[in-house]
Amino acid sequence: MVTVSSPAQQISCPNVLPETVQSAKSVPDGWLARNSNLKHVLNGVQINFGDPQNASDGAIYDTRKLQLEANGVELETLIWEITKISNVYLVCTYFGTNVVLTRNVAGMSRCKAVIAHRRNTVNTEIRSAICE
Repeated sequence: MVTVSSPAQQISCPNVLPETVQSAKSVPDGWLARNSNLKHVLNGVQINFGDPQNASDGAIYDTRKLQLEANGVELETLIWEITKISNVYLVCTYFGTNVVLTRNVAGMSRCKAVIAHRRNTVNTEIRSAICE
């Protein structure tokens, strides 16, 4: 009998957040608040010790690697070893919204984020954020 193992489960931050419904609680006199059609692109990743809803602490990465691509983009790879953490969450933040996605990733072994930094600009792109 041959046993075939299933591929390891992966959980990743979605690259784009679907449409959100947001509103301003108040606006200064003379101003109107309107919604825009901003594309909510992934712009932040962190690993939290405990549920972020309860103001838990962010974890510091275990490994950081830098690599320069031929086009001058610097790739930063952050790795968190989470095997021994019992209550750990992947937290994904997005451009143009205060909506944050969180997911418990306890039982997984590590999380990795790959971030591209463009030289001489403040532009960054999160290429991936995966826990497995």
